[in-house]
Amino acid sequence: MDKQNNFRFSFDSVPETDVSIASFQHTGSRNYQEDSYDFTGPLKSASGDECFIAVLSDGMGGLSQGDKVSKYVVSSYIKLLSGLRSYKDIHKQFTAMTAAINNDIVKGGTGGGATAVAVYCCRKGVFFCSTGDSRLYLFRNSILTQLTEDADVMNRELIKVIDGLATYSDAYNNSERDSLTEFIGANKQLSPDVNIKPLEIQPGDKLLLCSDGVYNAIPEKDLSGFLSMTPHYASTGMKNAINENKTPAQDNATAIVIEFR
Repeated sequence: MDKQNNFRFSFDSVPETDVSIASFQHTGSRNYQEDSYDFTGPLKSASGDECFIAVLSDGMGGLSQGDKVSKYVVSSYIKLLSGLRSYKDIHKQFTAMTAAINNDIVKGGTGGGATAVAVYCCRKGVFFCSTGDSRLYLFRNSILTQLTEDADVMNRELIKVIDGLATYSDAYNNSERDSLTEFIGANKQLSPDVNIKPLEIQPGDKLLLCSDGVYNAIPEKDLSGFLSMTPHYASTGMKNAINENKTPAQDNATAIVIEFR
């Protein structure tokens, strides 16, 4: 289901900001949807300050009950983030939340897994957390920047390239390069990608949360073109592009676009 919302919010960097959110989902070439997402309007956190939250999760098709796991991940992040009592060390709180959600899924014994990307917007700015390969992008001054790092074999191998232990060709040609090294539901300690300092919002900024079914299907230059539009037209354009160009390998696709005016 595609959703939209519009409201007023105040950041320290940009008081009285108009926030517009739009989203879309597409099953791609599959007959089922394992991605999940949700977002809130302004709400009072446990600290008493206003915040709003957006979360997206991609249930892993190679594991069981991916749709149920992704829904649980989304609802759990929103519940836990709504209960934050302090901005202090929020990156540590994000890590603890991810561990708690991961433990719940592992103990549930479904064998399922999911990626996740979550943003917590408060007066200080934007805090984010990701596990797996669902991404968060910032679109600012017509420049698209990926804020999160994919937890996959390719990025692990690139560390070896930087250390001089392998070549870029070795990393790029690795047959497992797209395999995830971390995901929620893995029976291991996770190290989610989190920011320590808040991202300070500037007027005109847009955030894009998306599953790999979006960025693997739409080149970044085209994503930038869509994000130059309002969230409604951006999400509609991306959905139409996937529908028109989908291949037999087209994965489930989900995106949330947030604009700050």
